[in-house]
Amino acid sequence: MRKLLIRTTILFLFCSTLLYADTFTVTGVVVDSITKEPIEGARLHIKEDGSSASSDKKGVFTLYTSRTPATLIAETGGYKAFQKQLALPCDRLTVEMELSIRYTLGKVSVKEARRIEGSKQKIKVEQINKATTQLFSDSLKVVQTLPGVVTGDDFSSLMYVRGGEFYEVVSFLDNVHILTPYMWGGNESIFNPLFIDRIDFYSGGFPVKYFQALSGVVDVKNIEGDFQKRSGSLEASPTTVEIFMQGPMTKDKSSYMIGARRTYYDLFMNLAYGDKYKGIVFPFFYDTQAKLTWKLNEKDKLYANLIASYEGMDFDSKATQDENEDRKNDWFTFFYSDVRVLPSLNWERVENDNLSMGLTLSGKYQEGIDKFNNKDNNHNGTQRQVDGFLKSRITYITGRHTIEQGIYVFRTWIYADSRLNFRTLMPDGTYYPDQRIDTYDWTRLMASGTYLQDDIALYADKLFLNVGGLFEYFDYTNDNTFSPRGGLKYMLTENTTLKFNTGLYTQFPVNGGSGAPPIFDNKNVKSEKVIHYVAGIEQELPQHFFLRLEAYRKDYYDRIVQDPNPALKYTNNGKR
Repeated sequence: MRKLLIRTTILFLFCSTLLYADTFTVTGVVVDSITKEPIEGARLHIKEDGSSASSDKKGVFTLYTSRTPATLIAETGGYKAFQKQLALPCDRLTVEMELSIRYTLGKVSVKEARRIEGSKQKIKVEQINKATTQLFSDSLKVVQTLPGVVTGDDFSSLMYVRGGEFYEVVSFLDNVHILTPYMWGGNESIFNPLFIDRIDFYSGGFPVKYFQALSGVVDVKNIEGDFQKRSGSLEASPTTVEIFMQGPMTKDKSSYMIGARRTYYDLFMNLAYGDKYKGIVFPFFYDTQAKLTWKLNEKDKLYANLIASYEGMDFDSKATQDENEDRKNDWFTFFYSDVRVLPSLNWERVENDNLSMGLTLSGKYQEGIDKFNNKDNNHNGTQRQVDGFLKSRITYITGRHTIEQGIYVFRTWIYADSRLNFRTLMPDGTYYPDQRIDTYDWTRLMASGTYLQDDIALYADKLFLNVGGLFEYFDYTNDNTFSPRGGLKYMLTENTTLKFNTGLYTQFPVNGGSGAPPIFDNKNVKSEKVIHYVAGIEQELPQHFFLRLEAYRKDYYDRIVQDPNPALKYTNNGKR
């Protein structure tokens, strides 16, 4: 059986004597043998005397030793250690060292060429950092610049992918399914750029391991804390201040990472305007994020994440109005607050080069309060939600097959209370008072699913086939769905690929966009469905540029639409 490894080549540019007759300098650069990109943070040390160094952002390192011969060892997170004996002193020397992948976040070490993953774009941390230089740093801004993605305005983080609605895009963070990764009503995401390693964005044809998405997937992978040394940063933008710290808990075995953000422009506004805006709380948010990682042994890794946020505002239009008599009746007040806590735990095991498995557990508590008042309306709303999520998966390679199996269970409890007092102007000039009360007392919903997919190498590592299926069940409406998906990939050359993907994608009616879920008004509505057809060509260019040309088609059916019949309110009669 052929072993497939991701290899890293360490090139030592030269070795020469320096400073003293018995002291030698070893200088080099750490690069990826496939992408040729520098690797930051690799640890290099001499076994005999313990002298060590780490590669910088450009992959460059320098260390000194007085031992000859000397054994050089290189290690970095995600790769197997490798050692090489050096003969010192020496003239210009090139030594290649290969590192085999050891740990990944939910992936077995298989050759990427086997994977058929539809319209996928890998977004690296450098791209994220370039796109988040703005008033409020938001990692999703870089996704909004990609082809096929539009947004409502420059401040919104909501995304509409290839003609779909924003709730048709599903987000994952370190394998955890996140229904609403937004703050401020969609104007900011919970993804902190300082924590992110990469974002995998799918705009169509994505595989069966991604569930409950109709148009797109945002799969965020966080970095791990430094296992060698402590570091931190304090940064400020015109609107927010953030702190970040990382380092080892036990050197080489466990690490921590913690960060926090807080808006401060709102405090400045109150100070700057004094009594003019007295009593007004401008929109604000706090959030914190933490990750702990343990290398249990050579095969097992455990990591825990925590996200917590608090946001709100309190606004009274009277404080901003002048004494104009015509505007005295145009007043309104608005208040809202939202608290969210999302802990998660992941276990990953890499048994060997052909077998890996993982388990994810997460929970969420969220509570929101909103109030709106004017001369005609008075609204008070409270929402509470408790979620639990479990996912397991196993990936194994046998011959020409790379097979992945998985299951998930998502359970949520929802409490909602909405009370609206309003008055209606009657034809005789009088006002008729009325009231509407909607209460859902800890309604329980549960969705579950299981999937199986196989990536098959059909011919000479050039032609690949992907077939898979996802079966899901939603208890509240007794809804069963089966989503078959598949794709073909043919590699014309090492850098040129032809691809085709198609499949059925479904979403249970639990997201109402800007309103309540449709199932609360009609328990008989079923899942919305769409079929994807994606065909294209991909070309890797020098200097890490990438060219993709695609044609796509999406056929919607069983769309949920409002029905004029007040007894129904919603039906699955929509098509597009």
